[in-house]
Amino acid sequence: MTAPPDAVIVGRRRVRLRPEDLIQIGGEGAIFAWGDRAIKLYHHPDAIRVRKLEVFLGQDLARRLPTDILGPEQSVASRDGHVVGFVMRRLPEGALPLRRLSQPLWLRQQGWPIEQSLRLLLCAHDTLSALHQQRVIVGDLNDHNLFFRPDDPTAVHWIDVDSFQFAGFPCPVALETFLDPRLYGVADFGRRPRFTEQTDWYAFAVLVTRLLLLAHPYGGVHSAFPTLQARAQAGVTCLSPDVIYPVSARPPASLPDALLDQLERVFGQGERPVFPRSLLTEAAAALRPCLDCGLSFPRTRRACPACNRANRAPIPQLLAGGLERRPLLTVTGALCAMLPTPEGAIRAVTYDGRAYRLHRGGAGGLVENWPLIAGRPGYRLGAFGDDLVVAQAGSRRLLVLRPTPTGAQPLVELETSLFNQEPAFAGTAQGLFRLAGGALLRGRAGPLGYVEEVVGDARRAQTQLWGSPDSPLVAGCYRLWTAHHLFLVTRGGAVLALPAPSLPPARHVSATVGRQHVAFHLRVRDGASQIDHTLLYDEAGRLQAHWRQDDADGALPDPAGGRALNGAILLTATDAGIRKDGAAGATLLAASAGLVSPGDGLHAHPQGL
Repeated sequence: MTAPPDAVIVGRRRVRLRPEDLIQIGGEGAIFAWGDRAIKLYHHPDAIRVRKLEVFLGQDLARRLPTDILGPEQSVASRDGHVVGFVMRRLPEGALPLRRLSQPLWLRQQGWPIEQSLRLLLCAHDTLSALHQQRVIVGDLNDHNLFFRPDDPTAVHWIDVDSFQFAGFPCPVALETFLDPRLYGVADFGRRPRFTEQTDWYAFAVLVTRLLLLAHPYGGVHSAFPTLQARAQAGVTCLSPDVIYPVSARPPASLPDALLDQLERVFGQGERPVFPRSLLTEAAAALRPCLDCGLSFPRTRRACPACNRANRAPIPQLLAGGLERRPLLTVTGALCAMLPTPEGAIRAVTYDGRAYRLHRGGAGGLVENWPLIAGRPGYRLGAFGDDLVVAQAGSRRLLVLRPTPTGAQPLVELETSLFNQEPAFAGTAQGLFRLAGGALLRGRAGPLGYVEEVVGDARRAQTQLWGSPDSPLVAGCYRLWTAHHLFLVTRGGAVLALPAPSLPPARHVSATVGRQHVAFHLRVRDGASQIDHTLLYDEAGRLQAHWRQDDADGALPDPAGGRALNGAILLTATDAGIRKDGAAGATLLAASAGLVSPGDGLHAHPQGL
């Protein structure tokens, strides 16, 4: 679907959809805002999908299912009367996918305790049990289809309900990282029902592992079984002694033994029981925080497993392959942003639960430690020149600050457009880029105050921006219906439309900006796999390379981070080490294994990474 119908019919009402109403693109359809409801339009509204929707509405499942299930409430038709989608309740404002809770950096920045994750898992457990009582199977249960609100960890909201398996209709989609290995050989999930209550509980156990250990059950690295599929079929879990455990994951001993034993039964021994709810409630009651590092661990443990692990395994300075690891800057609090300067100096922003601070590092370590601003966790920060910009999710407000030893001096307050509830802006070596009034603006503070100029046009609520404070380049993408259009703002200020190959609708788009190159990452869904397409451009807007990576090994980086450009080489943090991708192919910096993990922030520097 390159564009939806010019109008759709809801009941007897004619509804016109605008490009700026688009909320999200999924594998099966596109979702549009419509008041306090959302409209999902199928990419391909075939007869089976339409009949399944009619049965769902005819059985009044929306009323019978739990209230946190955002299922179809009313069919939507084209002007010629053909059913093309449905109306459902919208996700609450500020809702985030549950996969956020498996990202260590996000958890540290938010100060999110594991006890809150356990509460959400209990909510999800209750809903899954209620679905099974109604003889409904989820099938495609994963942490992309479950949502939560950070300010209200008492409910999990379920989407893609029309994909559920019920009344003899199959669930036509699956995500391999949550798929029961017994179904690996299925080529087409839409032909007949394949999922069971047991496969749902397997996926739930994957969810438990990701949220509590911050690792996939078959995460880490094993020399004999390099892919997730091979590990799953061999029953070699991340807890196996011959697996290099993910460096950013929580220590296994941070969970009670009974819960670890249950995970081993499922992933190591191949059992498929209903996940015992009592294990989650007992874990929540058994945990206590470490007074030194803050990790929660069972009261029955004599010492904190994280502190013990750090004391037992000091990281050597000189590693195999001639790789040297040297600390440059050590800070307290949660690291929120790394903001390098064009000259290569280190700037870091931290949050201690009450306020943000700016740290500057040099060859001898910490040089400056300045207060910035008090506030809530989760602020997004950027830099342009010596100035900083602070933004908050869900708010159009941008606050421009000039750091001083005694506290940040506010320079100007601006507004920008939102994209998926995130403020769109980019700080670069040449200024702050934002979106306002249908225009792309560039500004910076000078002797006469803060001054802006128009760089180009922008689409309201459908444009994303990415920049780097040590580069003049800005990467951008605007979404028109289900097509993504890529563009580049050059160091001279020209806006270039970028050529791109024809690809399926992307679920997520992100970009990595280097000094002379930009890499766009488009994540699409292909059957049971997620696939990242990477498009590498030079600063003149010429496509230099295009490669793809699927999620067969569960190692796709988070769309928001974990990558850096060193010239025309893309560097990605993985459990196996730093992967180097370019026009000539991919190689692995094997000596870096155990030093990085997916999602780690990377920055390419003339003196190293």
